[in-house]
Amino acid sequence: MTFRPVVRFAILFVAAIPFGGARCVGYPPSDPFLAAEFDRKTLHLRHDSGEEVTFTIEVDFPGDRSWAVHSRVPVPPGGYEPFVFPEGYAAERVRVTADTDCRSTAHFIYR
Repeated sequence: MTFRPVVRFAILFVAAIPFGGARCVGYPPSDPFLAAEFDRKTLHLRHDSGEEVTFTIEVDFPGDRSWAVHSRVPVPPGGYEPFVFPEGYAAERVRVTADTDCRSTAHFIYR
């Protein structure tokens, strides 16, 4: 049996949209999203609130649900804010929480 190496394309559109335009009521965290094996990660945050919303990015390094706060990203009213993880950042999973009731999207792109 012969195995071929896996080839990654220059842009892998992982399309992780944990909120996906969902209404965030009661501030529950998004579903965890796998984040390992990619050197460059970008998170695109958007919401429809008339006030600033702060998104908390939590990471789980070992993959055992031991969540730790990585960053807090303020997004202006009705706005959009990209967040670029440091190159080579290697947590096993990542999730996002909004601090305000709103309709929001958290969109990951991994390369």
